[in-house]
Amino acid sequence: MKTSIIVVLISFLCGSPIFSQDKQLDNVFYCFNNGIRTLPNAPKSLADQAALIKKIGFDGLSGHISDDYWARRKALDKAGVGMPEIYWGMTLTDDGQIEYKEEIKEIIKDSKDLNLLVALFLNAKKYMNHKSEGDKIFADGIQALADFAASYHVDVAIYPHANNYSETLAHSVKMAKQINRRNVGVIFNTCHLLKVEGEEGWQEKAKQALPYLFMVSINGADSGETQKMGWDRLIQPLGQGTFDTYELVKFFKDNGYHGKFGLQCYNIKQDCKAALTQSMNTWRTYQKRYAEETSIEPSGATAESFLQAWASGFGKGSVDDMTAFYEDSKDTFVIQSTGRARKGTADIRKEYQSAFEEVVFERVTLGDLTVRQQGDMAWATCRFKALTSHRVTHTKWTLEVYTSFVLKRFDNTWKIVLEQSTPIAGVPRVSPQESVRQ
Repeated sequence: MKTSIIVVLISFLCGSPIFSQDKQLDNVFYCFNNGIRTLPNAPKSLADQAALIKKIGFDGLSGHISDDYWARRKALDKAGVGMPEIYWGMTLTDDGQIEYKEEIKEIIKDSKDLNLLVALFLNAKKYMNHKSEGDKIFADGIQALADFAASYHVDVAIYPHANNYSETLAHSVKMAKQINRRNVGVIFNTCHLLKVEGEEGWQEKAKQALPYLFMVSINGADSGETQKMGWDRLIQPLGQGTFDTYELVKFFKDNGYHGKFGLQCYNIKQDCKAALTQSMNTWRTYQKRYAEETSIEPSGATAESFLQAWASGFGKGSVDDMTAFYEDSKDTFVIQSTGRARKGTADIRKEYQSAFEEVVFERVTLGDLTVRQQGDMAWATCRFKALTSHRVTHTKWTLEVYTSFVLKRFDNTWKIVLEQSTPIAGVPRVSPQESVRQ
């Protein structure tokens, strides 16, 4: 990567978002395999199941460890339906060995560049009370699988599940950090979080998981003392139950989540077509509601959510959208981590245009984000980290700087008026990716 490219990229390694008028709930929304495997009156043949998923409007149907993958994939391909995720297991035996069905490697090969996520549930009877030791063994096993999957552009995510080795979101995140691979993340599993941890404080737990989040499973559920509830109350068609699933979806979108949403359907005692149709209709209601709510920024929108939205804008690569985050003024000031300054939105726009022509921003996170607000002014600091891919050489780079902002609210819309980036002591501003993630 040329030095000039690096300088261009470094200048925008932290920022802030606005609610633009084209904000959409456009994430992949697919149906879990149990939606056609456990619901009453589900179609019998794989072809009819794929046709139903297609007709209702889902973006895909997940695979399952109990399925005939090859027959399932063939049926989905014929119907024009994707397989965004496959549910697979990994076991740590009592004698300390990692075991899993090796067929997953052939499945990974077959899924090259098809945006497949391996949702990994973990079992380990002996190590349930010895997790420091168990975590290390699992980390080695998942690292090996992830390294194999990386060359096929397949991701792996830990699936927290009640009564399994990894039951909580926090434990899954801890393991993902220990595994330390770019293509390893976690799943926010709504029904299991409600069952194991309860609903209190889910927002903070979700926020801590965001940098590692590859999928969010959703469904209708009841609110209250959820740890005492049965699955019949914790897993309902979307739109049923008293738990506010829309607010959960909105929370993730407002905080820059662009990943998949999967519909959990386990053991729902309703007609398959009716339950899935209701869930899809509810999702479309969510889409309409989200677009209407975010078309104009509400006066209560926070500077923090503004910054998270800005960060998510890097992935879209729109010069217009990114420039709109700044006050349209000749006095708007950006100081790059190299010390070079850019004054005025015209110069800032040129920098974004140059950056987006050179690289694709694959993932952007704002670490240690701190915001202070007084009236219509706000001050923010963060540690910005971006994973990028060069458009010509296809080399991958990690960019990381410390950035501070001054924000001002104009007519209920936040804008950046000053941005300054500086190097972080002991951390390279730009470094080649080595399939690791801090």
